[in-house]
Amino acid sequence: MAEASGYPRATAADRRAFESSKAQIQTLLTNHVALELVLTGLVIDQLLLVQPDAYLGPGLGPSLLSVRLTAVCALLFGALLPRLSGTRYRLAEERSTSCASARWLLVESWWVVASPFFYFFAFAHGPWLGVASWLVPVVGMSITGRRLRCSYHDQLKTALILGAVPRLLRVGRLGVSMLGFALGTVLFHRIGLLRSGLLLGGALASAIPLRAWMQQRLCLRRRTSELLARHACMGTLILCCLGALGAEHAAPLFEQWGKPHQVVYATRSPLSRCLVTSGQGSFHVFLDDQLRFSTIDATRLSEAMVRPALARLTAPKSVLVLGLGEGRLEREVLADQRVNRVVSVTRDRLEARLARNIDFYRKLTDDSLGSRRLTLIESDPAVWLREAKPERFDLIVVDLPDPSGPREVKYYSAYFYRRMVEHLQPGGIAVVQATSPLRAPRTFSTIGATLVEAGLSIVPLRVGLVAQGEWGAFFASRGELPKVVHPEILRGSYAEKANHELGELPADARPPPGFLAGPSELFEPRALKWYLEESEGTHG
Repeated sequence: MAEASGYPRATAADRRAFESSKAQIQTLLTNHVALELVLTGLVIDQLLLVQPDAYLGPGLGPSLLSVRLTAVCALLFGALLPRLSGTRYRLAEERSTSCASARWLLVESWWVVASPFFYFFAFAHGPWLGVASWLVPVVGMSITGRRLRCSYHDQLKTALILGAVPRLLRVGRLGVSMLGFALGTVLFHRIGLLRSGLLLGGALASAIPLRAWMQQRLCLRRRTSELLARHACMGTLILCCLGALGAEHAAPLFEQWGKPHQVVYATRSPLSRCLVTSGQGSFHVFLDDQLRFSTIDATRLSEAMVRPALARLTAPKSVLVLGLGEGRLEREVLADQRVNRVVSVTRDRLEARLARNIDFYRKLTDDSLGSRRLTLIESDPAVWLREAKPERFDLIVVDLPDPSGPREVKYYSAYFYRRMVEHLQPGGIAVVQATSPLRAPRTFSTIGATLVEAGLSIVPLRVGLVAQGEWGAFFASRGELPKVVHPEILRGSYAEKANHELGELPADARPPPGFLAGPSELFEPRALKWYLEESEGTHG
């Protein structure tokens, strides 16, 4: 019958060649489908989990649950939209599913590249963060769902027809896919959010010509345009290279490697460099590579430095804050309605600008920098103390960077403290940040000796911080430190515990036996010497 019909009988060699060709096609399809599944998992991980976790802190923007539920609904809607459409539209869509799948893959790669930059710049522009919180995951998941639907018609159906699905479900191939996904997540965590989007977007774009090549090998009738595939991939890769230059300028790679958490924002001024990282449900602010505070316990140090001092003053009218303009100390001072005027002197408006624009900063400081009772002055604190008019304050709070270099150590000199005393009312109190008595006991003692050299009596304060460990300060006055006259200011806050422990230093927070602390002068910066030695662990 076979010969009568005009068709030659298939030989054993023909059957072996057919089976070999079928196995190659199955392997090719399986590898490509597995690769796209891994990339899809990484896209969902970035858009649905990693980026919202990094930028939406507690009480900041919409809730994570609502954003994720809406994004999952968008994913399902994008995947089911062709099925819900009319029959004529669905048939027209299925005739060109290969080109449609490539187009959606291209759009998805562009969105993955752009999304972390959108978050990055929206973070410091108030309401725009709320827009990005909804727009990025919802639109991204709808695009992914639509691309998955087109890929199902384009590849998975072919894999089902050719019997390649069992190969995809083998334990070894599933293990390799899961390993690839795990390695991708680890790599993305190490290189940061901006570079993760660029790398993942480039990988998605590279899948377009790979898909075109595979379809040529399979000799399918529905093939992606070679011109579209080639130009789309090249254009996206060029975009990724330009984005990599921008990412390196905004947040250099070495800064991400030096931090345990994701860098979500970075900015600089001529004097300072500020980084904001996100991790463990909180934000961490670094200034010139020093951790300034974490939202885990951001109010603890400011409460301990300000409230016990205000509770000892009968009628404080004016307060001077020498710091970085962050708004935390100002918030505690302005909470006391007896204070009529607050002067905040900062050497750089960088932190003040962030405190006015970033949502978590504004919530943390209660918009204290916008108060009518506050005057913000941009000037070097040492220069301002020397040149300001002879005005006296009931309370002076000093929270400046640690004496880690020549520029910072002048704020811990006897000259600086003498100028500070000139602006302190008789009976007033000065509170001075003095590094950690536990990690740098000799630096702490040197700062105390310098305050004594300036004519002040001192009482040490230690504060236990979750993010920074044990921290310290000095309460200073011309005579004996006044007693508490307004205990209601301390109630219900960490300041009550700090006030109870005021003046107490454990044995491990004291300098080594035989160490005699001397004052730090401008031309003999002992505070810098001890700080550098103790920072390197040379407590000798």
